[in-house]
Amino acid sequence: MPATKHISNANQPRQWTVAVVFCCSLLGFWASGSVFGQINLNELPKDEQGVGVIENTGVMLPLDLSFTDDNGEYRKLFDLFDGEKPVMLSLNYSDCPMLCSVQFENMTNTLKDIGFQPGRDFEIVSISVDPKETVARARQSKEKYVGWYDIPESAAGWHFLVGKQQDIQKVANTIGFQYKQIANGHYVHPPLFVLCSPGGKVVRYIHGIKVEPKLLEGALIEAAEGKIGSPINQFVFACYQYNSTTGQYTPNAMFLMKLAGIATTIVLLSTLVPYWVSRKHPGLGKDEAADLVELK
Repeated sequence: MPATKHISNANQPRQWTVAVVFCCSLLGFWASGSVFGQINLNELPKDEQGVGVIENTGVMLPLDLSFTDDNGEYRKLFDLFDGEKPVMLSLNYSDCPMLCSVQFENMTNTLKDIGFQPGRDFEIVSISVDPKETVARARQSKEKYVGWYDIPESAAGWHFLVGKQQDIQKVANTIGFQYKQIANGHYVHPPLFVLCSPGGKVVRYIHGIKVEPKLLEGALIEAAEGKIGSPINQFVFACYQYNSTTGQYTPNAMFLMKLAGIATTIVLLSTLVPYWVSRKHPGLGKDEAADLVELK
């Protein structure tokens, strides 16, 4: 027993040393991680500084601005908002070396997996951030993605616009779209689609180069203000709400609780009322009591 105690005491300094070294290592790792995290967050490459999105949900687009569409026609934004269909808006440009094409190709693939169709249920409007982009180049972009979508009759719902720098910038400022031109002449910008109501109000932002079909469907139904989708679609969507933290639609707990409360009330009334009536009229059976309730 004494020998065991002696060995335990002898090991204590060694154990304390290991513990201290371990704690110091953790502190060092945490500190270095914090520093690296600050460097990654605060020291972006020069070309990316000042680029991003400031969400302005609820603002109205400047629909009086004029652009030229892919057919060479002079159009006001107002012309593309018919008061019936929502609009999926983006700011891109046709000569973008990679991001824009990847973003639009992925979106086109997503469109194939949803129940809504451009032209029939909603409009797609892409405004070029490059004021030097030509109508011919915009038309090429439209033809590329309409061909990729492979539903020719949807072509009337795709609009690729070019315009003046001041008008492009007004749209960008309105939706909080921050972009910049860099030394090589290209533009750095975030991948973004903005869902707008049929009247031109900004309703939902969709970030990233890939969009899940259910997210897009939910955003379109929300932006449409009840003007697209079957009653079942709209009821199912009412059971969900947009979570800005996750960027997804999640179950609307409050709505579901109210729905459950209404259902419970209906069940209780349908059960208890005939019972109360039969108590007042002892000679009546349950079915007869129910018929009496209906007559009253």
